[in-house]
Parts: sequence; C-alpha cells; structure tokens
Amino acid sequence: MIPPCRSAARHSGPPGRGATSAVAKGEMQLPESQLTYEQPAQTVTSDDKLQTAEIARRAEDVVKSLHGVSRSAAIYPLGHALVTKATEDALGTIYHALNVTNSLTLVMTEKDILCENLPLHGAAGVAEEFIGDWHARNVSSITFAQGVTLEELRALIKIAAAPVQEGDDTPFVPVDEQLAEQSVERITVTSFIDDTAERTDDKRQRVRAKAIYASAVDVAKTALESARLGHDVDVEKVRAVVSDMVDSLVTNEAALIALANIREHDEYMFAHAVNVSVLALALGCAMELNDAQLVDFGIGVMLHDVGKTQIPDEVLRKPTALTESERTLLRRHPVDGARMLARMSGAPKVGLVVTYEHHIRYDGSGYPKLIQRRSPSTLSQVVGTADYYDIATTLRPGIRPLLPDEAIAEMLRLRGSSFHPTILDKFVQMMGVFPPGTFVKLDTNEFAIVLRNNSDAPERPHVRIVIDADGTRLTEPMDVDLRETDKQTGEHVRSIVHSSDPMLKEFDVGTVL
Repeated sequence: MIPPCRSAARHSGPPGRGATSAVAKGEMQLPESQLTYEQPAQTVTSDDKLQTAEIARRAEDVVKSLHGVSRSAAIYPLGHALVTKATEDALGTIYHALNVTNSLTLVMTEKDILCENLPLHGAAGVAEEFIGDWHARNVSSITFAQGVTLEELRALIKIAAAPVQEGDDTPFVPVDEQLAEQSVERITVTSFIDDTAERTDDKRQRVRAKAIYASAVDVAKTALESARLGHDVDVEKVRAVVSDMVDSLVTNEAALIALANIREHDEYMFAHAVNVSVLALALGCAMELNDAQLVDFGIGVMLHDVGKTQIPDEVLRKPTALTESERTLLRRHPVDGARMLARMSGAPKVGLVVTYEHHIRYDGSGYPKLIQRRSPSTLSQVVGTADYYDIATTLRPGIRPLLPDEAIAEMLRLRGSSFHPTILDKFVQMMGVFPPGTFVKLDTNEFAIVLRNNSDAPERPHVRIVIDADGTRLTEPMDVDLRETDKQTGEHVRSIVHSSDPMLKEFDVGTVL
C-alpha cells in the first residue's frame, strides 16, 4: 500500500519528483520506474540492471554480517573483542555496499528481506531469524546512509542484542527513538503502525472522514443538480470540500478510501463523483502533487461527469441494454461536460482535460476519439482508473457488481491496454490486496471489514471484526492486525479466506466505519 500523503509532498512551492507544472495541466507522463517494493524494478539500461543486482548482492553480505554480530552481542558483552571485531567487519561490509549506492535499505516483509525491490536469496539462511528479530522490535526496514559511523552501528547492534521489552511495567521504546537518543543520524528505521497507541486518534480521524464524505456528496449533488437545471455551479463550494478531502487523505488515507467503497445506490451519481475524487486524489498524493495542484485536480474530478446531467434519467437508469442511439447519447457526456466546465467561473483548466479524456484508455480506445494518435494525459488516466474501479464495484441496474478484489484482478488483466502500467501499479499498491472497506471472511469463521493495509504484508491488513464465529453481530467490533501470530506456535491467529458481499449478511458496512 502506498502511504498517505506526507507533509513533505504537500507544499506550495515547486512540486516534487514526478510533479511538474505540466501536471497541473494534465500533461505529465509518470516515469515507469516509480514502483514500490511489491513490484520488480523497472530499469532503463542493462547497466542499471547490473548495478541493481550488484547492490542486492552486497546487501546480502550486509544482512549476514549484521545477523552474525547481533548474535555475538547477545552472548558476549558489547566490549568483548569478538563483538568489536564483528562490528568493525560489519561496518566494512556496509561501506562496501555504499560504494555503489547513496543509501542501502533492507525491507523485512513477512517472509523475505528485500533490497532494490529484489529478494535477497543469498541471505536465506539467516532471513527468518533476522526478520523475526526486527519485527519483534516493531521494525519493518533499516536504511544505512553514506557516512555511517562505527559508533552509530554499535548503537544499532546494542538494540538488536537487547532482549525485547515485554510486559505492562516495561513500556516499549520505539527503535527510532532509541537511535535518536544516541544521536544516530545515518541509520534510520521504519516502524509498523502501533494500532493500540493510535486507536483513539484513528477513531477521531474516521469520524472526521465520514463527515467530510457526507458533505462532499451533498456538494456534488448541489453542483450537478445546478448544472442539470442550467444554473451556475458554485465552484468555490466544490473547492472547499475538495480541500477538506485532501486534508483527510493527508491525515488518514485509508479512512476516506474505505468510505469510497461503501455503495449508496440511491445517490449513485453523486456518490460516484465523490468516490472517484477520493481515489484519484489519493493517487495524486502518491504522484506528489502539491496542495494547489491537488485541489484544482480534485475539482475537475468532482465534476468529471457533469455532462451526464444533460442525459435523460431514463437513459442513465435504464435496467436493460442501451440502444445504439442511447449509447451514442451517453458517449457525448465527456464532450458536453468539458464545454460546460469551460463556461463555469473558477473551474480550473485541468478539469476540462480530465473531463474530456477520462473515458479514453491508455491504448487510445474508448471515447471520444483523439484527433492525434496518442494516449490521454496522465491525470486523465488517473481519473479513468479510479472511475473504472468505482463503476465496476457499484450495483447498477441489471449489472452484478464486482467485489473490490475482483475488480482489482480484472484491472490487472487489462494492464498495458486499458490502463497505464505504472498508474495501475500505484493504484493496486494503494488499495492493497483487499482495499479498505472490503467485507471479508476469516478462517476463524468471523467476518470483518478491512480498515487499512500493511505495506510489508498486503494480504494481512488491519481489520475490524463485526460478526463472530457463531454468526452473532458484535455490539463492540474488535480491531485486529492480521499479522498477529500465536506466541507458542508462531502461526497466524487469523487469515482472510475470501472477500464477501456484505448484503449477503444483511450488513451495512457504513455503520461501523
């Protein structure tokens, strides 16, 4: 899962990597190399591939060296000659790796150690213990920067050798805090999310996200109804609610995405505008658009289907197949919508682009046809990706909706034809194997709702159990992390069997989010 918008990416100055002034115009082409750990590295030249492989090979030596010195330090005092020699050797191994890269990051997933997106098979002999040691300390990745000192490495080894703190009387001190206390700057770690520590704040964020979502649906309804009647659309109201949505995504991306997976069938057109906006804005965050770009983009997304307000209701809600003339009428809505936005005071130019192009696919198929043979703009493809997902997972007259994970699988089948590979990869990484809001059955026969994904174990998200093994609805739902294992057996306490339709259990997901 791609993490929520970070403050570093939210600025009013020049946009960061992947976000140029052309982004605001919907013209940016996303580099194919911007992938996360779940994807194989995309490189440009054979030399780059060789360098990546060499970094990974040297990283294997680093892992084995660190594991060895940690084991020695757990047996002998830190000042013992054997530990000192092993630490110095480990530092030399790290320096050897840093000769070919500015920084070296070791990522510990549930089963593998990764570096440069590659599993370190050469360190397989120590991987299980190495991963277990650091996961027990709530660490999912370790990064070494050039210039790391012997004293800094000793500080890390001291932490690795110390017994894991357990019990209520011994509060756990996060590894990053322990490193900071010892002024370690060139070794950084990434921690897992501590759900119990954040639960109160998480609940507050979800309540706020729910209020913003409801407000956004109201604003979309007002705006689209005004357009249908030929009245002026209050673009500033749309801007205000989009700004709130951006802030919510910054605070807790999963909370708003989960709400976008709840289907309000009676308000489909308005909820669809909001759902697509949420998903597209989250992708915009991942592409590092700044605040101003995100808001302008979000306005365009919120109004991307404004052209449908000119289509008779009986066509939009027709329960049977459309006639050829009705299909032609429906396919006019991107053109009509772009013309309507062009007449709206305050509507950003990017809105015209994404409204006109959001049904044009990566391979040029779809509608309307572009005069020149080219793919639609990057931001239009972002909207098209979000739009397809929401339509595929929504109940419409005469059409069975796909479950969220089924929709993801279908989109992956169309990767490279209907969908830009990198944009789709980012979307899938953001949504996870089971997107937030998905209703799932566990192997304990319990039913739960996915709250947020774990990047190190995408198939094991945080979930909220709402129905117990006996089929009884819980009056107080229970939040659990599916990475949790039994301390005696080492087996996972719970696992997802499959996603499910909450309607089959007559369950309203929105009541517990």
